[in-house]
Amino acid sequence: NEPAQSPCANGSASPDHVVLTVLSWTPPCCATQAEWETQVGKAVTTLQSKYAGLKRIDLMTVVRGPRNQGCPSPVARGEYIAMPQEFDAALAGVAAKFPGLVFVGPKIESPSCAAFVGGGPHLTREGNAEVAKAIAAYFVSRQ
Repeated sequence: NEPAQSPCANGSASPDHVVLTVLSWTPPCCATQAEWETQVGKAVTTLQSKYAGLKRIDLMTVVRGPRNQGCPSPVARGEYIAMPQEFDAALAGVAAKFPGLVFVGPKIESPSCAAFVGGGPHLTREGNAEVAKAIAAYFVSRQ
């Protein structure tokens, strides 16, 4: 129900491409692959029902720690920077259920733990700039 944060000059009310960042900071959502698949699948069908011209959905995750691992400093309370295997498998499973529409975006990792404020997931200004380059490279390659 949130409005677009950076709407396009044309077509923002009915986008043809959505980038959905999938996360849940608060349990009990999704401890298993099946639970994640159910919830993300519901989000996809909701997007399809809201946007008749939708042609592509990219599923993204939060920025991960280096090598998808935690950092020495603790993460912000209740948040995380390492994605479990079940989560990644669930995103792939949803993409397989919606071929040609849903795609799994890149698994963006921070260049180092220094890119985070504390143990993450919030990035420093420099960390944001570095990660933004990787995300931009992915979307530019899709054009």
